[in-house]
Amino acid sequence: MPIQFLDANLKKSLNDSIDIYVIIENILDDANIISRAPSEGARSQKPRTMKVGFAYKF
Repeated sequence: MPIQFLDANLKKSLNDSIDIYVIIENILDDANIISRAPSEGARSQKPRTMKVGFAYKF
């Protein structure tokens, strides 16, 4: 089965100086093995993650 992942980024400008954003990573929450390291063994993708924030421009 191929590795599938889906991310989304949403950004909204409130005014000339302030933006708000939401980032969702690995929406499908797949746990496929993405690499194998000799010392650490198999590593899977990171779990579903959501980030919310704002950016201010001076």
